[in-house]
Amino acid sequence: MNAYPPSRDDSRRARRRFEPDRRGPGPQGVIVPDVANWVFLEVLRGAEAVLRGAGLDLLLYNLGDDSGLFDALSLCERVDAALVLCPPLTPVTPTEIEILGFLLKEPVVLVGASVPGFPSVRVDDVGGARTAVQHLINLGHRRIGLISGEAAGDGSDNRETALSTASADRRRGYREALAAAGIECDPGLEAVGGFTWLGGERAMAELLSVESPPTAVFVADDEMAMGALRALRRARLRVPEDMSVIGFGGHDKAEVFELTTVVQPLARQGKIAAELLLSLLDAVPDASQNLDASEVVVLPVSIEIRDTTCRPASGTT
Repeated sequence: MNAYPPSRDDSRRARRRFEPDRRGPGPQGVIVPDVANWVFLEVLRGAEAVLRGAGLDLLLYNLGDDSGLFDALSLCERVDAALVLCPPLTPVTPTEIEILGFLLKEPVVLVGASVPGFPSVRVDDVGGARTAVQHLINLGHRRIGLISGEAAGDGSDNRETALSTASADRRRGYREALAAAGIECDPGLEAVGGFTWLGGERAMAELLSVESPPTAVFVADDEMAMGALRALRRARLRVPEDMSVIGFGGHDKAEVFELTTVVQPLARQGKIAAELLLSLLDAVPDASQNLDASEVVVLPVSIEIRDTTCRPASGTT
């Protein structure tokens, strides 16, 4: 007897045989690294609206802090397709994605990440970071610090293994903007905040401790920026008179803090990813008709200027 790997159609037929009353695609899996994270919640909101509008149910799998995608492989027996939101940055993740796609025998769409052979939707992190730093340069700042999510050289700069490259791409945009303006990059003005409020506070305190602190800081995530603002308040420094701060993300509390920030269309990422998933499933023939499943969809970002940035004080550039 010869054995052959089951095809996608074989998988569908088997499911229909054991679920004779089901019509069309079944539940869609959504794999989330941290369901409490505001970024993932916004992306999920956009995806859910599209999938529920198409009459499809969602099965949410929360990886948690230390879990890898292998922990979510049990989804393969329960869903027809999967959205994977910004997977954790580990060298084995691309392999995990490939195994997930093979076992599922149905589409896998990535959000905020890229793996060759899989459709994905993300934002222009490099361009957004350049825009943020250019705003500070246009105001007259020359000593501009960076609070990134992850340290350079931790794997986030390795495009052969990295999946979510947001931290590396935003660092790259920061450095490119400085170079274009003829400003030498000073490693002493870069700190790491780990994409958390507390991490942002600690990173800003670190930047304030250097011999010649920056006059402005680009913070690569809004939650880290809010923590950075708290560090400045505790240091009795005025924002933006003593220090300008610009974030990245478009957090719903950014307006409360009057935070100048780069706004990324999170819900739209989820919406487009879900439409792409539907088009791949042929559940909605006209959905995402302008999207090519073989391409990475990169969405533009915008800048929201509020009250945390201004020109540097005279003689402090």
